[in-house]
Amino acid sequence: KRRPLVKTVRTQGRVTYDERKRSEIALKFPGFIGKIFVDFVGKPIEKNQPLFTIYSPELAVALEEYINLTQRTRTTQAPSASLRLIKTARQKLLLWDLTDKQIDEIVQIGEIPQYIPILSPASGIVVEKQVVQGSPVMAGQILYRLANLSTVWIEASIYESEFSLMRTGLPV
Repeated sequence: KRRPLVKTVRTQGRVTYDERKRSEIALKFPGFIGKIFVDFVGKPIEKNQPLFTIYSPELAVALEEYINLTQRTRTTQAPSASLRLIKTARQKLLLWDLTDKQIDEIVQIGEIPQYIPILSPASGIVVEKQVVQGSPVMAGQILYRLANLSTVWIEASIYESEFSLMRTGLPV
């Protein structure tokens, strides 16, 4: 009989997340962690969900500067230089990962909260957590690692003698 020859290759591997769909969450300013909302590895989170609150003197100063600039321009006729300062101050807050909504709410209240919530920039599953309530954090320090598990990888070890049997699209 003519029929395709089938050879089963047995190996071991591990399931891991797709590296292209991984997110790392780090602050761009130093501070102290307040309340933690995402408190364990394996917890699913959605984009813009609060991760934790933070107390940061640097963030408070930047917010105070922005509030003062916006209040000053409301009471006086603002020259274009003042408008540029406001735009720059707001851009700094946006680059520090505050959302437009958060900034607008703080400006509307006119008072800076002691602890400011930090929101998730992406959806996924927490695969690593490096925050503890009350701990100090530095700018650039990785606090969370998220992975989107809609696609996963299987990393397998194959003997060199069986490598010629492999090709793209084989079922595993």
